[in-house]
This record gives sequence, structure tokens and C-alpha cells, in this order.
Amino acid sequence: MAPGEPPELGAFRAKPSDDAFLKLRRAFREAENWSALATLLVVHAAAISGPPKVAELCVQAYELWYDRVKDKPQAAYALVRALQAEPHNSRAFEQLRKVYGELGSLDELATLLKFRLDHLRRHDRTAVPGALVELGKVDEQRCQVDEAIACYRAALEINPQERDASDQLIRLHLQAGAWLRVIDLINAELARTDSVRERERFAALHLRLARIEAEQLENIPSAALHLQAALKANPDDVAALRASAPSTSAAARPATRACKKRPTCSSAPPSSRAARATTRSPTASCAGP
Repeated sequence: MAPGEPPELGAFRAKPSDDAFLKLRRAFREAENWSALATLLVVHAAAISGPPKVAELCVQAYELWYDRVKDKPQAAYALVRALQAEPHNSRAFEQLRKVYGELGSLDELATLLKFRLDHLRRHDRTAVPGALVELGKVDEQRCQVDEAIACYRAALEINPQERDASDQLIRLHLQAGAWLRVIDLINAELARTDSVRERERFAALHLRLARIEAEQLENIPSAALHLQAALKANPDDVAALRASAPSTSAAARPATRACKKRPTCSSAPPSSRAARATTRSPTASCAGP
């Protein structure tokens, strides 16, 4: 029997029954002993069969511990029991994800997301890429950058259009200064981006390449080509392009003139591979975004 637990609850643990459950539930409710009532619900759930009923009782216990008792760890425990009974219970999953977030329980949250991934792989493959990205972001918070990168890559393998995964990979390699790898990643994203329907993103990606070429690789001609491609995709945003890439302003002027003279200029120029480029791995740092 747990400390402070009513004796009758200890007796119920030893010999649970439906009649005793109904009697104690009424008594604890009338006494407003919410902690004992929540415990009773979980103990009774462990003594019965039928996943839906077990999950329902555990969710009720969560609500008592969370709202009445203000005991979040116990509330999380009740939701774990609910998910063990019904892995597909989206309500219990969402609530447990929220509680772990409030508790700052990142390891437990990562375990929950992996549990959910296993379920999605069997029952809803279309939801797997998004779930992998979510797990990757939690892994980053846990300073597990290798695991995060593996999640983002796996998401892109399943769905190359999973833009969030692509953006996270680019961001991590940018933070690490792995410029050549960043160029490869951005070029891959450019190949998946429509220059007409998504012209703003298309231009932004070329602009990012221009900054890398100019600021990190000191390759002004290549930077000018990327600015030219950006201006071709979004010619009305010259001021914004220059403001976003101040270090390439020297290249922007001839690129702008060239774009006006040759409207058929290439939209995806090859990027230079300067020998002096930094190639540190993103795992060199666990810094956040």
C-alpha cells in the first residue's frame, strides 16, 4: 500500500472486484479524494480485460491527476497505460505528448514518438515522414544530432517533398559550416521546387547559395549567377534580394543587368567546389537553431 493511501484501496489491490470498484468509486468521489479515485481507476483497469475499457479508465485517471490533483508525472503514467492498451488512441497520444513537453521529459518524449512511429509504419505510412521530422527535432533538443539527421534523411527517402525535413538538414549543415554539403542539399531542394508556382522559395534558395559562394567560398562569379537566377524567378524583388545578401552587392549589379539583357539565362547554375571550403560535420556542435 502506498503512503497515505486509504486502507480500503489497499484491500482492493489485493482482491479487486466489480462490486468493490463501484462502491469505492462512489465513496472516493463523495469524499473528493481525487488521488485515491484516480489510483482506483488505474488499479481496476489492470484487473479487467478489453482494451477500449482499459484505455477509457486510464484516460479518466489522467484527467483526475492532471486537473484535480495537479500531479503531472502520475498523469503521464496513466496515459502510458492507456496507450499500452490502445496504441492507436490518438487522444491519449496527444495528451501524453503535451504532458511530457510540460515536464521537459525529452527522453520520455522521444520514446513516445518512436512508439508512435512503429504504429504509423504499420497502419498509416503517409504520416511517417512528418512523425520522423518531429522525432528529429526532439533528438536535437536532446543533443542527439546524428539521430536527428538520420530522421530527416529517412523522412526525405519516404517523401522527397517533405520540405520541413529538407529545411532542417540545410539548417544543421549551415550551423556546422559544412558549406559543400549545404550546396548539395540546396541544389537538391531546388530540383524539387517549381520556379513558377514557388518563385519566392526558388529565389530564396538561389539567394542562399549566392551568400555561401560569396561569403564562404569567395566565388563572386558563381554568386552572381545565383543572384541572376533568383532575379529571373522573382524580378520584382530586387531590393529585398540585395538587402538579404549585402556581401554580394558587387555581384548583384552586373547580375541584374545581365538578367534584363538575357531573359533566358539559366535558373540553376552549377555551384563551385572551392578547395578551401570548410567541411565540418553537423555533429561537431549540439547548438540549437
